[in-house]
Amino acid sequence: ALNVTHTTIGPAGTAPDSGLRFQRIAATGGANGIVLNNTGASGGLTVTGNTSGLCGGDVKPSVVAGAAADCSGGHIQNTTGGDDSSATPVGTGIVLNNTRSVSLTRMRLSGHANYAIRGTGVDGFTLSNSLIDGTNGTSGSGAFIEGGIYFTGLTGSAAVTNSSISGGYLNNVSVVNTSGTLDRLTFTEVQIGANSTAEGGDGLFLQPDGTATIKATVEDSRFTAARGDLFQMSLRTGGANDLVFQRNALSNNHSNIVSGGGGFTITSSGDATSLTYNISDNTFRDSVGANLVIGMDGKSGTFTGTINNNTIGVQGATQAGSTQGGGIVIGGFLQGTSTHTVAVTNNRVYDYSNNGILMVAGEATVLASPTGRLNATIQGNTVAEPSPSAQLGAFNGIRMVMGTSSQASLGVPHAYKGCFTIGSATAALKNTVSGSSTGGASEIRLFPRFNAQVGVIGFTPTGNTASDGAAMSQFLRANNTTSAGAVGADGSNSSTNPYLGTCPP
Repeated sequence: ALNVTHTTIGPAGTAPDSGLRFQRIAATGGANGIVLNNTGASGGLTVTGNTSGLCGGDVKPSVVAGAAADCSGGHIQNTTGGDDSSATPVGTGIVLNNTRSVSLTRMRLSGHANYAIRGTGVDGFTLSNSLIDGTNGTSGSGAFIEGGIYFTGLTGSAAVTNSSISGGYLNNVSVVNTSGTLDRLTFTEVQIGANSTAEGGDGLFLQPDGTATIKATVEDSRFTAARGDLFQMSLRTGGANDLVFQRNALSNNHSNIVSGGGGFTITSSGDATSLTYNISDNTFRDSVGANLVIGMDGKSGTFTGTINNNTIGVQGATQAGSTQGGGIVIGGFLQGTSTHTVAVTNNRVYDYSNNGILMVAGEATVLASPTGRLNATIQGNTVAEPSPSAQLGAFNGIRMVMGTSSQASLGVPHAYKGCFTIGSATAALKNTVSGSSTGGASEIRLFPRFNAQVGVIGFTPTGNTASDGAAMSQFLRANNTTSAGAVGADGSNSSTNPYLGTCPP
């Protein structure tokens, strides 16, 4: 329907009337519906639509499905073509390559052989009140990351608002950058639905790589089904990455969730990875693996974040949180000199099948003595009602493990360091933990191993390894609300003084 190739789109008048401006673009069949290919740095494409209906549906105040009749910006559907990993692939509804300032409103895209939208080297993008549905893509392996929206090299600022996106063969939305800065990518009141049952991946996938920086905000949105993770951010870069994830509802009714999948995941695998994050006021449920995982696995870098006032699982339900995993999992391999600092506060965790809240550092594999550091404030949380499967194992309500193996086989004994604030003498800051003791496990367990050192703010050590374990148990019991005798602090440690009253140096 529209093909602008090797032709500069110039500004035509003043904003908002600059560039190419259409009320409606529609297409059925063919290789593509819209192609913008090498269109210069002056102007872009705007599609406005001409109604005020809910093409993309609504999330607030109540959930309303997308209404195809309101997609007055045009319906692009059923493009055809074989797998195509080029920057201008066939079988794609909208192709954006080396272009800028694209704004699409009240458009519907469905039934494409490869992608609904494929963007490469795009500076500035907006999708508003639009509907992506049907099945988009036929392959999810190798070079073919086919699905709903797939960007590589998206920079400037971008926004997806009041839209509904489902039917991606692999991911519904993917942004993979290797250079440049995306500041900021915003998802507001977006509904992200199911991907394919065969090779479906994530609902929303973000990956800064190389020298790229991605800053993203996801708010007031609804995730309902994914074979992999509902949300995943995979960091492979040292840029100043940032994530704000707040007031979202995550549930998973996908019929074929992979083992370990179904929830929210942040991981890092590169050197000098950097991330600040704020995960607040969300609800998480119906995962197979852990509901919320933030793992720092690179050789160096810094993670700093807040996890506050989230609800995991459903009080009074059974396995509505996770059928195989835990509630909140924080830490990682912490290889090299990595540091992860987090405040986990005022959360409610129910229906977990592993540990309710797990803090862990261990299993680094680099051939250098890892000295990773985990700093955590854990206050005001409620952890209760573990699922029946959790009662079959020694799973704790809150568990902190520093050092998961001696790493003697690598010849690189670790020297992990932890600094924790766990509850408080103040009632509102105590963690309330119940239910795990019925399965024979401690409600709270602090478990430093091998050469790890752990400082717990407010604790006064004696310098005696065995007696400090017992004293730590008493300290944790006094500063948290648990069932009687349901707190454990391990005293067997190869360090002379595993517990300190201040943060380890």
